[in-house]
Order: sequence, then structure tokens, then C-alpha cells
Amino acid sequence: MLIEFLERRPSAIGEIGLDKWIKDYDLPDQEKVFRRQLEIAAERNLPVSIHCLQAWGKILELLNTGPRPRCGFVLHSFGGPKEMIEPLARLGAYFSLPGYFANDRKGKQRETFLHVPLERLLIETDAPDQCLPAERVKYELSDAKTGKPINHPANLGAVYEFAAELLEKPVVLLARQVEDNFRRLFAEVTPLHRK
Repeated sequence: MLIEFLERRPSAIGEIGLDKWIKDYDLPDQEKVFRRQLEIAAERNLPVSIHCLQAWGKILELLNTGPRPRCGFVLHSFGGPKEMIEPLARLGAYFSLPGYFANDRKGKQRETFLHVPLERLLIETDAPDQCLPAERVKYELSDAKTGKPINHPANLGAVYEFAAELLEKPVVLLARQVEDNFRRLFAEVTPLHRK
């Protein structure tokens, strides 16, 4: 079904990956599916969005040894160690910074992003998940059933403000760099790369 869809409309593939945080995870099954999805992306040179929790060594191994798209891939809400940045970037990684990392308890992740090359940085809200700290939220949204706060896509500007503070860069310059990065990674699946 995925291949049929991609034949009709080339798209980024994902969010795919490995997750050892979920209950009763089956890593061999996850690896099998992940490898096949990478193979499909590589055959078509389509960008991939990768989800990884507590499996960074295995992700690096699979990306090193298996097929991957020439255009690259994004590591969604990158929470891996800073030592992984350089080897993953060499393989084509872009590292996506969520506003969630503005929360006080995410100091280690903020420190890691200080080592991400600017030409490999992307920004995300991960809405409706991964909320910003309450004081940074500009657009409030609540779950209709529980009443609990959830993230709103319109908070992307607040995520850029957080990223600019963290990286000590003017928001405008950071936004231009991230746009260039986005265009480079997603050029095959979006008309935005045309000027």
C-alpha cells in the first residue's frame, strides 16, 4: 500500500524508526520494518523522518549498513547523545529541535543541540504532543476529552524563539538557515525548492 501511494504521490516517509521505550517492544520486528521502509525511501530518494527512543546505537548501525536515501533523513525530536551527531550527520542526518526541550528537565538535550551544525538543524512543534513550557505557549489548545493542554502547530514561532535563544542567533537568520535546510532535505517532494 505504501509503494502504491508513493507511485501516485512522492512523499517523505515516516515517522519510522526504533522504540525501546514502549511497553513490550519487539526490536527484531521493528528493525525488519525499519529496514524495509529505508529501502523503499532509498530506491526513490525520498526523505525519511526517523523516530528513535533508547536505540541510538542500533539506529546508527542500521543507517551505516543498510540503504538510506541520498537526500538525507531527519531525526525527529533528536534526543540522542552529542557523540552521535557527527557520525549521523555524515550519513545525511538533519536534527530536529522541538519546543519541548525548552522545559527545565531537558537540559541535557539542550546541551546536545549546541553541537548540531546549523546546516543540519530543523525545528518542529510535534503538535499535538511535546508541549512547550506553559510560559512560552502563545496558542493554547486543550484535549476535548481530558481538558489537558496539548500542543498547537501555531506555536512554531515560539519554538523558533526558544531555538534562537538557545543557539544565540537572531530569529530571522536562524529561520533562513532552517528554511534552506528544509528545502535541501525535502526538495524531491515539495515545490518549495523552486525560486
